[in-house]
Amino acid sequence: MANTKFKRKNRKGVSAVQLALILLVIVVASYLALNGFGRGTMVRYMLPWGEAISLGLDLRGGVYTVYQADSEGVDDFDAKMDSTVSILTSRLTRQGFTEATITRQGSDRIRVEIPDVQDPNEILEIIGTPAHLVFKDSEGNVVMEGAEVEEAYLSQDENGRPCVGFRLSDTGAKQFAEATAANLNKTISIELDGTVISAPMVNSVITGGQGIIQSSSMTVEDANELAMLIQSGALPLDLEQLEVSAISATLGVEALDTAILAGVIGVALVMLFMLVRYRVCGLIADIALTAYILLVIFLLAVTGAQLTLPGIAGIILGIGMAVDANVIIFERIREELGAGRPLTAAIKRGFNNALSAILDSNVTTIIAALVLMWFGTGSVKGFAITLTIGVLTSMFTAIVVTHALLNILVGLGIQSPRLYARPMKENEGRILRDRSKVCIRVSSAVIVLALALSVFGLGMNLGIDFAGGIIMEYDMGAEFDVSDVQTALANQGVAESQIQVSGEDGHIAQIRIRDVENSDEMRAALEEELSAKYADIEFVTVDRVGAVAGRDLILNALKSVLVAAVLMLAYIALRFDFYSGLAAVIGLVHDVLIMVAVMVFLRAFVQVNTTFIAAMLTIVGYSINNTIVIFDRIRENVKGGALRNHTRAEVVVLSTRECFTRTVSTALTTLLTTVTLFVLGVSSIREFTLPLIVGIVSGVYSANAINGYVWAFLMDRRAAAKVKKVKKA
Repeated sequence: MANTKFKRKNRKGVSAVQLALILLVIVVASYLALNGFGRGTMVRYMLPWGEAISLGLDLRGGVYTVYQADSEGVDDFDAKMDSTVSILTSRLTRQGFTEATITRQGSDRIRVEIPDVQDPNEILEIIGTPAHLVFKDSEGNVVMEGAEVEEAYLSQDENGRPCVGFRLSDTGAKQFAEATAANLNKTISIELDGTVISAPMVNSVITGGQGIIQSSSMTVEDANELAMLIQSGALPLDLEQLEVSAISATLGVEALDTAILAGVIGVALVMLFMLVRYRVCGLIADIALTAYILLVIFLLAVTGAQLTLPGIAGIILGIGMAVDANVIIFERIREELGAGRPLTAAIKRGFNNALSAILDSNVTTIIAALVLMWFGTGSVKGFAITLTIGVLTSMFTAIVVTHALLNILVGLGIQSPRLYARPMKENEGRILRDRSKVCIRVSSAVIVLALALSVFGLGMNLGIDFAGGIIMEYDMGAEFDVSDVQTALANQGVAESQIQVSGEDGHIAQIRIRDVENSDEMRAALEEELSAKYADIEFVTVDRVGAVAGRDLILNALKSVLVAAVLMLAYIALRFDFYSGLAAVIGLVHDVLIMVAVMVFLRAFVQVNTTFIAAMLTIVGYSINNTIVIFDRIRENVKGGALRNHTRAEVVVLSTRECFTRTVSTALTTLLTTVTLFVLGVSSIREFTLPLIVGIVSGVYSANAINGYVWAFLMDRRAAAKVKKVKKA
């Protein structure tokens, strides 16, 4: 007896130390996240995570533009694309834009992002202006202009060492022959925008317009860079600008502040909900949620993933999903306690029973995120990265941190089942009935009505991301008259049917113009005319998208949904059965169509842009979570044999009842964060969160009222076909 008491006391001591260590780690990590470490000491300084995380242009302010290269009839196109990227990088770096990023997008597009710039025309001028390259003799006289260089490339001399080969125009060949003859055994320097980039010795007279630049110390990297610099006077490819976007730093800070505020409020509401509903388990979930947030922020800082507004939405959505996993675990534990099992056994069985549903639901979301990464660009890709980080982290905190904390609290002697969960009610979930036929008819009517409206030209209000055009925002500095802006645009030859001008806060003017040409010239003339009447006018943002980019965006969206659906069907078929996968995919298609239908009905108030695709694909991954939870219970009930004497439809009803509280709670926790973000966020975030909210509600509706019954119908049809085949045989 004394030995048992000693073991119990010893276990309490170990559990207390473990809990103290976990809390200490969280407190220290929170301090480091806010304040950093080592400032003003000999220790290597660690930045606060808020400073270490790379902010996207929509939070920091700046310009991005996308170009498409003309590949028709171009030899060695891929190499010339890489050369174009290098030349653009060099041009911007020489002008002081050292943080600019230039990347290839797909096979024939180049994306340029430059932070902390307000006027896109400044950047576009730099990109479009050829560098000034000249060749000078030892006396400083210009002997040839860089425009005469037709090609510069990596080559090898007679000894196999790297060098730079070049080819000149006919005029250049004549000039260079004369220059090398006059400067034999002297240097001819090569200057780019006033800076000497090379000063090779003339060893022989170069005739014929071809030659090499060599040095005994030149490496392959040196030769490549010098060739690129010499070639930088002209781009190797013709570029067409497809889209451009600029946002002021002030607006970016405001967007970040409101998103953070929304996140704090949303997290507080989720924590309060978990405490009220799950008691001690809720407290554990809140600690695990704190660990989740710290881990996500740390991973963003370490990986260098760029944080954008949709990315913040991805983190906040991930918070809801992190709680989802805990809800699944706690409801399972609650069921085991309701069955009369001891607390320790209930926790163990609850975790084991919840594990497959947590794994399957999160993998489907990761599939959607990976598809987004593959097909998405810019902020959509940033959202996909943060969502992936969030999902992986939520699985870790739920499976490892939550489990450890539960065992620690039990070890401390907190073992009353009532502290861990509300007792199960006898009639809980009994409100559910098989109303699948009614629900399917209602959904079908909504979708058909939206389709009919679209056929008659009243479909979704497509923004410029899809339709092509330009959106400009200006702070007019005072109350303004919309007609002044309309008149100024009319003076630039813009038709009234193309224009939509709206005001916000009395002095913010938003101007939308579809199918506009020569937008840069039009914008400059518009600003000049408006500034004559509104002296304090200031630029806020500008977005311009070409029709080609809009068509590609729609095509990529369709590809993304198709690929995600096929991958999910394959995964669910592997984990469950083919008809479960087919029913789940039908459910997610239903949810996407409901999202589209609501956007059709709200076309007068909501414009659909790139973020809608991110929301749609998020729902493709997320809305299936509750379906998987229910299918997991159906599989368990069927294998257990407890429902052997019931029809499949009855199995679905009973399984849905058992999961009803769980599926509603998981949707509610996610809605708490997304609704808060919708209410407090800026317009671009609201464009993202509104369809997301619709998709979450539709997801829990279809999971409980449609998808399981579709599975039962498909399975019954298969069984009937087998019976018919046997009878026929």
